[in-house]
Order: sequence, then C-alpha cells, then structure tokens
Amino acid sequence: MKKARVLALCMVCLLALALGAFAGCEMERVSYTVTFSQDGEVLKEFTLRQDELIPENELPGDPQRPGYAFDGWFDGEVQFDPAQPVNRDAAFEAKFTQLFDLTFVADGETVAEFTDVRAGETIPTANIPADPVKEGYAFDGWFNGETRFDFTAPVTAGGTYEAVFTQLFTVAFV
Repeated sequence: MKKARVLALCMVCLLALALGAFAGCEMERVSYTVTFSQDGEVLKEFTLRQDELIPENELPGDPQRPGYAFDGWFDGEVQFDPAQPVNRDAAFEAKFTQLFDLTFVADGETVAEFTDVRAGETIPTANIPADPVKEGYAFDGWFNGETRFDFTAPVTAGGTYEAVFTQLFTVAFV
C-alpha cells in the first residue's frame, strides 16, 4: 500500500510537471503583413494571422493609370488571389499594361479604328481592314512614316497608319 501511494504521488508530480511545462509553451500565433502599393506608395496594409483571408470589402479598389489597363496585384510573379488564405508576408504592387490606339486611313478616310489595344497583343484577324482598292494603283501596305504595320506582330505603339499605293503603268510594245 505504501508503494502504491508513493507511485501515485510520483505520477501526480510527473503530471503536474508535464502540465506546467506545456502551459509555459503556449503556441505563439503567427501573423503576417500584406501590403498593396501603386508606384511604391502603400495604399492598404493588413496584419493577419496565418490562414486568414483579407475581407473582400476591405481590399483596395482597382487603381487607375491613364493609358493603361490594370492587370492585378502582384508580389513578383505571384498574383494576389482573394480566395487564398495568407501564409506569408507579401508586398503586392499594382501591375499595368500600356494601351494603344490605332487608326487606319485610306485616301483621307478612316477605314478602321482600334482603341485600347493592349501592348503585346495583335489585332484579331477578323478585324484587320481589307486592303483598299484604288484604280490604277497597287496597295503596298499600311504605313506610319517609314514604319509598315505588321498585323502578325504584337502591338508596341499606337498611331495612324495610312494606305500607301504604287501607281501602275501599262507598257505597250509596238
């Protein structure tokens, strides 16, 4: 009986020691900082616990930049997804793509206009203006100065492109 009491007392002491050790080791909550910036200026900053979502109604609105389209919030190559919980510090920067306007003119008349064409995109084939016809001339292409417009190449600049023609001659041998 005396051995049983000593054993029980030892077990109680061990249990108390174990509980005391775990009580001192309370799990620390991890928190992360997430920022949203445009041109280096912080628009919104959040401090969130791990696996917490940013409330959608607190997210910054889509920023504006004249002549550009907003592509999203990016931390390097990682795009922000409001449905994904936070599990790291992140600094999201607004990413934009430049927009261009293109006009195609033949003999002083606009035959096609494209507004807000994203840099790097091409004009869809179905939207390419038909080659204009001018009696006694051959159509050479659409030019802005010396630059010929290439419908297969990504757009890198806007501007007005004019139809350029070469006069045809009839040669008769007598």
